[in-house]
Amino acid sequence: MGTDVRPGEPGEIGRAGAGSMEARRVTERAGRGGGGGTRRRRTALIALLWLALAPGWVTPAHARARGGIDAVLVLDSSGSMRHTDPLRLRVPAAKLFISLLGAGDRVGVISFSGHAWPVIGLTDVTGAS
Repeated sequence: MGTDVRPGEPGEIGRAGAGSMEARRVTERAGRGGGGGTRRRRTALIALLWLALAPGWVTPAHARARGGIDAVLVLDSSGSMRHTDPLRLRVPAAKLFISLLGAGDRVGVISFSGHAWPVIGLTDVTGAS
């Protein structure tokens, strides 16, 4: 069994046995001037940054190809809205929302009053909308 630690030298384990001596030498080498702890921390930091930024880099192919969003507005047209929205602000609010969408986006409108029905299916928004 080759050992490079001799009794009386730094790193000596005494009478603990060869297995313990091997463990001591391995741990001494790992911590000796190689910056092992710093390197591990740096690697962990890089991995953490990569994981934090990865969702922005990985975009589904269909989202890249189309580039827009799909939005469906659901408007309450029931009788109770006479009391909760007497000025009918939901209509200009829906128009404002649609005007803020960009080219490549699509919007649809569903109305409900007891039952729901589509008013406008998903429709491409143009810059002039």
